[in-house]
Amino acid sequence: VDRYGPAVVNISSTTNKVIHQQHNPFPPNSPFYQFFQHFGAPGQAGPGHQQHEKIQSLGSGFIISPDGYIVTAGHVVRGANHIVVTLTNHHAYPAKLIGLSVRYDTALLKIDAKDLPTVPIGNSDHLKV
Repeated sequence: VDRYGPAVVNISSTTNKVIHQQHNPFPPNSPFYQFFQHFGAPGQAGPGHQQHEKIQSLGSGFIISPDGYIVTAGHVVRGANHIVVTLTNHHAYPAKLIGLSVRYDTALLKIDAKDLPTVPIGNSDHLKV
């Protein structure tokens, strides 16, 4: 932690999604029809037929180059509209998604910063139990 702690970062992302409500499953003569009609259905006018939902994710990552390249988990930033990286010194930077591997659940981000502390990437051949 003393050696590589400053290169570990906090990552927060925001995704805006449109949620479509399900069609009313009850017939018009059902006592439940009026209750579910309030929520609306796709293609119908009325309240609630579409909702905009803001989804926030939090995760961590680590800086791999002094000029601001960061590796993190792909699920933290997948589909994100806005990504913010916060360093251990509490400086926050907007980040750009450079690449994403769904298969390996890994993402590469870039922030506009210089002279950052880094974590070296090791060789998995040298791992021990």
